[in-house]
Amino acid sequence: MPGLGSTGGKFQLSAGWRYASADRSYFNSRYNRSFTELWGPKIRLSTLDVTALYKVNNRVRLTGTLPVVFNNFSTILPPLGIDQGARRGFGINGVGDLSLYGQSFVLNPSDIPSKTSPWVWVSNCPQAVGKLEGSSPTNRVSIPAQDPPILRRRCR
Repeated sequence: MPGLGSTGGKFQLSAGWRYASADRSYFNSRYNRSFTELWGPKIRLSTLDVTALYKVNNRVRLTGTLPVVFNNFSTILPPLGIDQGARRGFGINGVGDLSLYGQSFVLNPSDIPSKTSPWVWVSNCPQAVGKLEGSSPTNRVSIPAQDPPILRRRCR
């Protein structure tokens, strides 16, 4: 696929991995030592999210996410005492629900000022207060980069 994973292409593919594990049991917010030592619970939660994005044009994007789950739980059965009994467990593996959604911009993104455009965002710099006629620090807006340098100075 041309443009796969690049910012300028029509397609983008990404993957994310989440992992969590636990081997202690809690009752309310307290560690339950007797239950943990007797039953020896162990759980592992792993999820792989695969996401594909298709850019229809500058204003419309379609995105789909598919989670793939690899979970495992085990405990000591029967609980005859500490380290007595056999560890038994089961896995919960599979594909989750496919999520599809679209995103549409109300305005054309190329018309909106950004960090790479010739427009500069003026923050609430004390040095620039009062330099723009009729403006206050709370309603300051973007200004063209060719305006006087005092308006584009960064706060320190």
